[in-house]
Amino acid sequence: MARSNSVPAGRGVATPPSLAEIRKRELKRFSKAVESAAGNLKEKATKQEPPLPATDPYYADLDIAALIISRGAEGVLKHVPLMRERERGRYKWDIFTSGVRSVTRKFRTSFLAKFLFPMMHLEKEGEYLHALAGRYVGATNAISNCFAKVERYAEAYSYAINKTESLKMQEARLCARYADLKTWTVEEDYELFAKTLESTLVEGIEIIVEDSIKFYLLLSPERFMFILRAASAGSLSDLLHTKDLDKELQDALLLPLLLKEAIETSALLKVFRELLPEAMREYVKLWKKDHDAIRRELPTEESRRRFVSAFESGALFRTKETSF
Repeated sequence: MARSNSVPAGRGVATPPSLAEIRKRELKRFSKAVESAAGNLKEKATKQEPPLPATDPYYADLDIAALIISRGAEGVLKHVPLMRERERGRYKWDIFTSGVRSVTRKFRTSFLAKFLFPMMHLEKEGEYLHALAGRYVGATNAISNCFAKVERYAEAYSYAINKTESLKMQEARLCARYADLKTWTVEEDYELFAKTLESTLVEGIEIIVEDSIKFYLLLSPERFMFILRAASAGSLSDLLHTKDLDKELQDALLLPLLLKEAIETSALLKVFRELLPEAMREYVKLWKKDHDAIRRELPTEESRRRFVSAFESGALFRTKETSF
């Protein structure tokens, strides 16, 4: 009979202190990853041909972007647990992904795609938006799978903390080992998760940041004007007879065009877009380095299963045996 990998019943709800500890640890790791990624890009700039001089604004922009990314990560991680709260008996994240899939599935036959986009000469942009929505669906599915593993790890870590505290022991290293091996007993599962985590983070950034920017830059002044007309017209007749309306919209057109120019020419934004995916790769590298060290302590699947069993039964603490 296959051994169950679930955390023992009744003990798997992650407590706020353990979740806070995990968030604090991962934020520290991510900040280190951002710093390392910025260092990598600086080193690359000094070795290119010709080398970028030390006085170039690129280096200062890297430092600014690194600070923005590190601070932004704090806000993102603070809100991640909210997506696992339940509403109407379902996780909020599941409700969100279901909605994204539904809208994407119906997009091609929607009133927007079949009538409004052609009326505003935005067929090309509509196709791009539909393809982008499809990539969003893939990204949300990948994030959901990572969520499930992270949640399972958090539950195992919380159980381990509660277990050692009930025995009046301080065994942080053993708790980390238990959570890791409980979540990924099989080496292939662990390696697959590490690869999936990196691709999910990097591709997620590409979709959310890069593809969204590309879509915005795809819009020409004429396309912006079509959108402004649709947003301003009081009736279909107003939309079709745009001569007077266009005079009023010229001022409103200035802002999206200035924003487009800023996106195209901003050196800081260019550095930000370069640094963020590099930081994600460094983060996964550091994460895997720490977990590899834990797993090397018990290199075989059988020794890992024995450790998990002895931890849960309490035999590990009765015998003080930590070698398997």
